[in-house]
Amino acid sequence: DCAYNWAVLFLFLIVVAAIGGNILVCLAVRQERKLQSMFNFFLVSLALSDMLSATLVMPLSIVKSLIADQLPVPKLMCVAWYSLDVLLTSSTIIHLCMISIDRYMSLKFPLRYGHAKRSCKQTLFKILLVWVISFCIAGPLFLFSMLDTTQSAVAYKGCGPETPAFVISATVTSFYLPLLIMTIMYALTMRALRCQLHEQRRLAVTNSLSSRDDSTYSLRRASPRASPRLPHKSNNNSNGFFSVAGRRRRAVQVLGILFAVFVICYLPFFLTYVIKGTCRSCEPYISPRMIMAFEWLAYSGSVINPIIYHIFNPDFRRAFQRLLCC
Repeated sequence: DCAYNWAVLFLFLIVVAAIGGNILVCLAVRQERKLQSMFNFFLVSLALSDMLSATLVMPLSIVKSLIADQLPVPKLMCVAWYSLDVLLTSSTIIHLCMISIDRYMSLKFPLRYGHAKRSCKQTLFKILLVWVISFCIAGPLFLFSMLDTTQSAVAYKGCGPETPAFVISATVTSFYLPLLIMTIMYALTMRALRCQLHEQRRLAVTNSLSSRDDSTYSLRRASPRASPRLPHKSNNNSNGFFSVAGRRRRAVQVLGILFAVFVICYLPFFLTYVIKGTCRSCEPYISPRMIMAFEWLAYSGSVINPIIYHIFNPDFRRAFQRLLCC
Protein backbone atom coordinates (compact mmCIF):
# COMPACT_ATOMS: atom_id res chain seq x y z
CA ASP A 1 0.00 0.00 0.00
CA CYS A 2 0.94 3.68 -0.20
CA ALA A 3 1.92 4.01 3.46
CA TYR A 4 4.21 0.97 3.21
CA ASN A 5 5.92 2.39 0.10
CA TRP A 6 6.53 5.68 1.89
CA ALA A 7 8.02 3.78 4.83
CA VAL A 8 10.43 1.92 2.54
CA LEU A 9 11.40 5.20 0.86
CA PHE A 10 12.07 6.72 4.28
CA LEU A 11 14.34 3.78 5.17
CA PHE A 12 16.33 4.26 1.97
CA LEU A 13 16.69 7.96 2.81
CA ILE A 14 18.18 6.95 6.18
CA VAL A 15 20.70 4.77 4.33
CA VAL A 16 21.68 7.58 1.95
CA ALA A 17 21.95 10.12 4.77
CA ALA A 18 24.08 7.77 6.87
CA ILE A 19 26.47 7.09 4.00
CA GLY A 20 26.71 10.75 2.96
CA GLY A 21 27.07 12.14 6.48
CA ASN A 22 29.83 9.76 7.51
CA ILE A 23 31.70 10.26 4.23
CA LEU A 24 31.63 13.99 5.01
CA VAL A 25 33.15 13.31 8.45
CA CYS A 26 36.02 11.31 6.91
CA LEU A 27 36.67 13.89 4.16
CA ALA A 28 36.51 16.78 6.64
CA VAL A 29 39.21 15.27 8.86
CA ARG A 30 41.30 14.45 5.78
CA GLN A 31 41.17 17.98 4.32
CA GLU A 32 40.91 20.24 7.39
CA ARG A 33 44.23 20.55 9.23
CA LYS A 34 42.57 21.72 12.46
CA LEU A 35 40.59 18.48 12.59
CA GLN A 36 43.62 16.22 12.19
CA SER A 37 43.96 15.33 15.86
CA MET A 38 44.30 11.91 17.42
CA PHE A 39 40.83 12.10 18.94
CA ASN A 40 39.23 13.01 15.60
CA PHE A 41 40.97 10.04 14.00
CA PHE A 42 39.04 7.98 16.52
CA LEU A 43 35.85 9.67 15.29
CA VAL A 44 36.84 8.71 11.74
CA SER A 45 36.94 5.07 12.81
CA LEU A 46 33.45 5.48 14.26
CA ALA A 47 32.30 7.09 11.00
CA LEU A 48 33.76 4.20 8.99
CA SER A 49 31.86 1.73 11.16
CA ASP A 50 28.60 3.61 10.63
CA MET A 51 29.29 3.95 6.90
CA LEU A 52 29.95 0.21 6.52
CA SER A 53 26.74 -0.51 8.39
CA ALA A 54 24.80 1.80 6.07
CA THR A 55 26.42 0.23 3.00
CA LEU A 56 26.45 -3.49 3.82
CA VAL A 57 23.78 -4.06 6.47
CA MET A 58 20.95 -1.55 6.13
CA PRO A 59 20.06 -2.20 2.44
CA LEU A 60 19.90 -5.95 3.09
CA SER A 61 17.79 -5.25 6.15
CA ILE A 62 15.28 -3.41 3.97
CA VAL A 63 15.20 -6.24 1.42
CA LYS A 64 14.87 -8.89 4.11
CA SER A 65 12.00 -7.04 5.76
CA LEU A 66 10.19 -6.95 2.40
CA ILE A 67 10.54 -10.66 1.52
CA ALA A 68 10.71 -12.27 4.97
CA ASP A 69 7.09 -13.41 4.81
CA GLN A 70 7.30 -14.58 1.19
CA LEU A 71 10.74 -16.03 0.51
CA PRO A 72 13.02 -17.62 3.13
CA VAL A 73 16.57 -16.30 3.04
CA PRO A 74 19.35 -18.93 2.72
CA LYS A 75 20.81 -19.63 6.13
CA LEU A 76 24.44 -18.84 5.24
CA MET A 77 23.46 -15.48 3.75
CA CYS A 78 21.22 -14.69 6.70
CA VAL A 79 23.83 -15.66 9.31
CA ALA A 80 26.57 -13.73 7.48
CA TRP A 81 24.36 -10.64 7.30
CA TYR A 82 23.27 -10.96 10.92
CA SER A 83 26.87 -11.44 12.14
CA LEU A 84 28.01 -8.43 10.13
CA ASP A 85 25.15 -6.45 11.65
CA VAL A 86 26.25 -7.46 15.16
CA LEU A 87 29.90 -6.69 14.33
CA LEU A 88 29.23 -3.15 13.10
CA THR A 89 26.59 -2.37 15.72
CA SER A 90 28.94 -3.56 18.47
CA SER A 91 31.72 -1.50 16.92
CA THR A 92 29.58 1.64 17.01
CA ILE A 93 28.54 1.03 20.62
CA ILE A 94 32.08 0.28 21.80
CA HIS A 95 33.39 3.35 19.95
CA LEU A 96 30.95 5.50 21.94
CA CYS A 97 31.96 3.70 25.13
CA MET A 98 35.64 4.39 24.42
CA ILE A 99 34.84 8.05 23.73
CA SER A 100 33.23 8.35 27.17
CA ILE A 101 36.32 6.81 28.79
CA ASP A 102 38.61 9.10 26.79
CA ARG A 103 36.70 12.24 27.80
CA TYR A 104 36.82 11.30 31.48
CA MET A 105 40.52 10.43 31.45
CA SER A 106 41.47 13.62 29.61
CA LEU A 107 39.47 15.67 32.12
CA LYS A 108 40.63 13.83 35.24
CA PHE A 109 44.30 13.57 34.24
CA PRO A 110 44.86 16.46 31.77
CA LEU A 111 48.67 16.44 31.93
CA ARG A 112 49.46 12.74 32.00
CA TYR A 113 46.65 11.57 29.73
CA GLY A 114 46.78 14.65 27.51
CA HIS A 115 50.37 13.84 26.59
CA ALA A 116 49.66 10.16 26.00
CA LYS A 117 46.67 10.68 23.74
CA ARG A 118 48.76 12.72 21.31
CA SER A 119 50.65 9.56 20.47
CA CYS A 120 49.60 7.98 17.22
CA LYS A 121 50.38 4.55 18.63
CA GLN A 122 48.02 5.10 21.56
CA THR A 123 45.19 6.10 19.24
CA LEU A 124 45.78 3.23 16.84
CA PHE A 125 45.84 0.82 19.78
CA LYS A 126 42.46 2.09 21.02
CA ILE A 127 40.94 1.83 17.54
CA LEU A 128 42.35 -1.67 17.08
CA LEU A 129 41.05 -2.68 20.51
CA VAL A 130 37.53 -1.57 19.59
CA TRP A 131 37.51 -3.67 16.43
CA VAL A 132 39.05 -6.70 18.16
CA ILE A 133 36.35 -6.62 20.85
CA SER A 134 33.69 -6.29 18.15
CA PHE A 135 35.07 -9.31 16.28
CA CYS A 136 35.18 -11.28 19.54
CA ILE A 137 31.46 -10.58 19.98
CA ALA A 138 30.39 -11.28 16.38
CA GLY A 139 32.68 -14.27 15.73
CA PRO A 140 31.11 -16.70 18.23
CA LEU A 141 27.67 -15.56 17.08
CA PHE A 142 28.46 -16.65 13.52
CA LEU A 143 29.75 -20.06 14.66
CA PHE A 144 26.87 -20.75 17.05
CA SER A 145 24.35 -19.62 14.46
CA MET A 146 25.75 -21.94 11.78
CA LEU A 147 25.72 -24.88 14.21
CA ASP A 148 22.22 -24.14 15.45
CA THR A 149 19.52 -26.51 14.16
CA THR A 150 16.50 -25.08 15.95
CA GLN A 151 15.75 -22.51 13.25
CA SER A 152 14.09 -24.56 10.51
CA ALA A 153 12.56 -21.55 8.75
CA VAL A 154 14.53 -18.35 8.65
CA ALA A 155 12.26 -15.48 9.63
CA TYR A 156 13.04 -11.86 10.34
CA LYS A 157 15.95 -11.68 12.83
CA GLY A 158 15.75 -15.46 13.25
CA CYS A 159 19.17 -16.38 11.92
CA GLY A 160 20.63 -17.95 15.04
CA PRO A 161 20.05 -19.34 18.50
CA GLU A 162 17.29 -17.65 20.46
CA THR A 163 17.72 -19.45 23.76
CA PRO A 164 17.50 -17.23 26.86
CA ALA A 165 21.14 -17.91 27.81
CA PHE A 166 22.39 -16.92 24.35
CA VAL A 167 20.20 -13.82 24.13
CA ILE A 168 21.24 -12.59 27.57
CA SER A 169 24.96 -13.20 27.02
CA ALA A 170 24.90 -11.55 23.58
CA THR A 171 23.03 -8.44 24.70
CA VAL A 172 25.04 -8.02 27.91
CA THR A 173 28.38 -8.08 26.10
CA SER A 174 27.32 -5.96 23.13
CA PHE A 175 25.03 -3.40 24.79
CA TYR A 176 24.28 -3.51 28.50
CA LEU A 177 27.89 -3.67 29.69
CA PRO A 178 28.95 -0.72 27.45
CA LEU A 179 25.83 1.13 28.61
CA LEU A 180 26.85 0.62 32.25
CA ILE A 181 30.41 1.81 31.51
CA MET A 182 29.13 4.89 29.66
CA THR A 183 26.74 5.75 32.50
CA ILE A 184 29.52 5.50 35.10
CA MET A 185 31.97 7.47 32.95
CA TYR A 186 29.48 10.25 32.28
CA ALA A 187 28.63 10.55 35.98
CA LEU A 188 32.34 10.65 36.88
CA THR A 189 32.98 13.18 34.11
CA MET A 190 30.26 15.50 35.41
CA ARG A 191 31.63 15.19 38.93
CA ALA A 192 35.22 15.86 37.82
CA LEU A 193 34.10 18.86 35.76
CA ARG A 194 32.22 20.40 38.70
CA CYS A 195 35.20 19.89 41.01
CA GLN A 196 37.62 21.44 38.50
CA LEU A 197 35.38 24.43 37.82
CA HIS A 198 34.93 25.02 41.57
CA GLU A 199 38.69 24.81 42.16
CA GLN A 200 39.49 27.10 39.22
CA ARG A 201 36.97 29.70 40.39
CA ARG A 202 38.57 29.64 43.83
CA LEU A 203 42.05 30.07 42.34
CA ALA A 204 40.82 32.85 40.04
CA VAL A 205 39.40 34.77 43.01
CA THR A 206 42.61 34.22 45.00
CA ASN A 207 44.79 35.43 42.12
CA SER A 208 42.56 38.45 41.62
CA LEU A 209 42.81 39.46 45.28
CA SER A 210 46.58 38.87 45.27
CA SER A 211 47.03 41.00 42.15
CA ARG A 212 44.93 43.78 43.68
CA ASP A 213 47.09 43.78 46.84
CA ASP A 214 50.30 43.86 44.77
CA SER A 215 48.92 46.72 42.67
CA THR A 216 48.01 48.76 45.77
CA TYR A 217 51.44 48.19 47.28
CA SER A 218 53.17 49.24 44.04
CA LEU A 219 51.12 52.44 43.79
CA ARG A 220 52.05 53.42 47.32
CA ARG A 221 55.76 53.07 46.59
CA ALA A 222 55.61 54.71 43.17
CA SER A 223 56.91 58.24 42.57
CA PRO A 224 54.19 60.91 42.31
CA ARG A 225 55.54 61.93 38.90
CA ALA A 226 55.48 58.41 37.54
CA SER A 227 52.35 57.29 35.80
CA PRO A 228 50.97 54.17 37.48
CA ARG A 229 50.94 50.95 35.45
CA LEU A 230 48.33 48.49 36.59
CA PRO A 231 49.05 44.84 35.95
CA HIS A 232 46.76 42.89 33.65
CA LYS A 233 47.61 39.46 34.95
CA SER A 234 44.27 39.13 36.66
CA ASN A 235 42.34 39.80 33.44
CA ASN A 236 44.47 37.33 31.51
CA ASN A 237 43.92 34.68 34.14
CA SER A 238 40.18 35.34 34.16
CA ASN A 239 39.96 35.19 30.38
CA GLY A 240 41.97 31.97 30.33
CA PHE A 241 39.78 30.48 33.02
CA PHE A 242 36.54 31.25 31.22
CA SER A 243 37.97 30.00 27.91
CA VAL A 244 39.11 26.66 29.35
CA ALA A 245 35.91 26.29 31.36
CA GLY A 246 33.82 26.96 28.26
CA ARG A 247 35.69 24.36 26.20
CA ARG A 248 35.31 21.75 28.91
CA ARG A 249 31.64 22.48 29.33
CA ARG A 250 31.08 22.12 25.58
CA ALA A 251 33.01 18.83 25.54
CA VAL A 252 30.90 17.43 28.36
CA GLN A 253 27.76 18.77 26.67
CA VAL A 254 28.60 16.93 23.45
CA LEU A 255 29.35 13.78 25.47
CA GLY A 256 25.98 14.10 27.19
CA ILE A 257 24.17 14.48 23.86
CA LEU A 258 25.99 11.46 22.41
CA PHE A 259 25.06 9.47 25.51
CA ALA A 260 21.39 10.52 25.32
CA VAL A 261 21.18 9.71 21.60
CA PHE A 262 22.82 6.35 22.26
CA VAL A 263 20.25 5.42 24.91
CA ILE A 264 17.26 6.66 22.90
CA CYS A 265 18.33 4.88 19.71
CA TYR A 266 19.58 1.55 21.04
CA LEU A 267 17.73 0.81 24.30
CA PRO A 268 14.27 0.05 22.77
CA PHE A 269 15.68 -2.58 20.38
CA PHE A 270 17.87 -4.38 22.92
CA LEU A 271 15.15 -4.27 25.57
CA THR A 272 12.62 -5.76 23.14
CA TYR A 273 15.15 -8.35 21.98
CA VAL A 274 15.77 -9.52 25.55
CA ILE A 275 12.05 -9.66 26.36
CA LYS A 276 11.34 -11.64 23.19
CA GLY A 277 14.15 -14.10 23.89
CA THR A 278 13.44 -14.68 27.58
CA CYS A 279 9.66 -14.31 27.89
CA ARG A 280 7.84 -16.76 25.62
CA SER A 281 4.45 -15.57 26.81
CA CYS A 282 5.35 -12.04 25.64
CA GLU A 283 6.01 -13.03 22.01
CA PRO A 284 2.42 -12.40 20.81
CA TYR A 285 2.80 -8.77 21.87
CA ILE A 286 6.07 -8.26 19.95
CA SER A 287 5.43 -8.13 16.23
CA PRO A 288 8.09 -8.24 13.49
CA ARG A 289 7.17 -4.67 12.54
CA MET A 290 7.84 -3.54 16.11
CA ILE A 291 11.28 -5.15 16.03
CA MET A 292 11.97 -3.60 12.62
CA ALA A 293 10.95 -0.15 13.86
CA PHE A 294 13.24 -0.38 16.90
CA GLU A 295 16.05 -1.76 14.74
CA TRP A 296 15.85 1.23 12.39
CA LEU A 297 15.73 3.56 15.36
CA ALA A 298 19.12 2.09 16.30
CA TYR A 299 20.37 2.46 12.72
CA SER A 300 19.36 6.13 12.75
CA GLY A 301 22.18 6.81 15.21
CA SER A 302 24.54 6.56 12.23
CA VAL A 303 22.80 9.62 10.78
CA ILE A 304 22.64 11.61 14.01
CA ASN A 305 26.34 11.47 14.93
CA PRO A 306 27.55 13.63 11.98
CA ILE A 307 24.74 16.11 12.75
CA ILE A 308 26.00 16.42 16.33
CA TYR A 309 29.53 17.15 15.09
CA HIS A 310 28.16 19.78 12.68
CA ILE A 311 26.16 21.58 15.37
CA PHE A 312 28.66 21.59 18.22
CA ASN A 313 32.06 21.70 16.48
CA PRO A 314 32.75 24.90 14.47
CA ASP A 315 35.71 23.30 12.67
CA PHE A 316 33.57 20.41 11.45
CA ARG A 317 30.84 22.87 10.47
CA ARG A 318 33.22 24.96 8.34
CA ALA A 319 34.72 21.84 6.77
CA PHE A 320 31.27 20.49 5.89
CA GLN A 321 30.31 23.81 4.31
CA ARG A 322 33.48 23.86 2.19
CA LEU A 323 32.91 20.28 1.02
CA LEU A 324 29.26 20.85 0.17
CA CYS A 325 29.96 24.12 -1.66
CA CYS A 326 32.57 22.55 -3.94
